[in-house]
Amino acid sequence: MSTYNFQEELEGKFYAVQVSPFEDNGSMAYRVQYNDSSTIVFIWDDHLKEFRMKEIPADPVPENLEQRIIASIYRVQELSKEQ
Repeated sequence: MSTYNFQEELEGKFYAVQVSPFEDNGSMAYRVQYNDSSTIVFIWDDHLKEFRMKEIPADPVPENLEQRIIASIYRVQELSKEQ
């Protein structure tokens, strides 16, 4: 599967976000990195009806950036449908 790159700007700080879809236990999941962060896995939560981090990373993700990452995951889903 492909890796998708996005540029996000929040409060004057720029983030290079990479999103890579993959299959995890029969469901789609997304490996995400931004700038020099470690890899964070996002999964769909059926109970919450939204994407969430599979595990909380040691370095917290800024809340506004987390929402932008989730929006990027939705864009990746749309781009994947077009291919």
